[in-house]
Amino acid sequence: NNNTEIMLKKLYLYHTSRHLPEFIQEAVKENLNYGAFLKLLLENELASRHKNTVARRIRKARFPATI
Repeated sequence: NNNTEIMLKKLYLYHTSRHLPEFIQEAVKENLNYGAFLKLLLENELASRHKNTVARRIRKARFPATI
């Protein structure tokens, strides 16, 4: 749903916005309740932010990309 994607982006939930159809498909497949679905979304958003933060800090520190 385009409105949902717009709202997610306004909330700065970019990872969730990009992958929402996949999350919905997983929720249906696993028969997740609303709470479990929300937890899935939040865990994935936090993991993505952590990954991006680490990558940004490595670039800023000018460490080599591979260690």
